[in-house]
Amino acid sequence: MTENRSHLERIKAELDCWEARSCAVPITVNHECRVLELQVPGLPDVESDTAGSAGPNTPSTVPVLVGKEGFASGKHYWEVEVGQEQDWVLGVVREKGREEEEGTRPREDYWALHRSQGEIFSSTGDHRIEKQMSCSVIGVLLDLEEGQVNFYDAKQIRIIVRMPLRLGKKPPEMFYPFLSKRERTHTPLIRSVSIPVPLKHL
Repeated sequence: MTENRSHLERIKAELDCWEARSCAVPITVNHECRVLELQVPGLPDVESDTAGSAGPNTPSTVPVLVGKEGFASGKHYWEVEVGQEQDWVLGVVREKGREEEEGTRPREDYWALHRSQGEIFSSTGDHRIEKQMSCSVIGVLLDLEEGQVNFYDAKQIRIIVRMPLRLGKKPPEMFYPFLSKRERTHTPLIRSVSIPVPLKHL
C-alpha cells in the first residue's frame, strides 16, 4: 500500500510539473543590472564579495537581471539554467509602486530561491530546503490565479517549494522574473522551454 501511494504521489508530482511547463512563456532580461536588497538566509553580500553567511534578518545587496516581460494575471512558467554554481538567487519581484504604504516590508516585494555554499533556501520563512541538493535547472511557475510561486527541479521533474503570494488590491500589480548576476563566475541563464505535447489517451 505504501509503495503504491509513493508511486501515485510521484506520478502526481510529474503531472504537476508537466502542467506547469504547458504555461511556458519566452522571457528576456534587461542587460542593465538592477540592485535588490534581499533578506535571504545564508546570502553572502555580493558587493563585498565575501563568502561568509549573513544572518537570517540581515539584508544583502545583490545585483540582478530583471525580465523585460511583466505579468499581472494568469500562469507563466520559465526555466533558469544554474549549472553547478554554488551561489545564485532567482525568483519573482513585484514592481514597487506603494513604497509609501505603512507596514510594507522589503521582503514582501520578492519571492526567491537561493543557493549558498551548496545549500538551498527559500525567501519565505527563513527555510532551508535541502542540504547539498543538486539542481542544475530550476523551473519557476508564477501562478497569479492561485496566488503562488512554485519552484521546480526541472531535471528531476519534482516540486522544490511553493510560496504564497501577497497580492494587493486593484489595480493589478506587475510581477517580473529576476536572477542574480555574478562577476567573474557563470551567470544563470533563462533558457527556452519546449511546451509539452498533450498526452493521448490510450
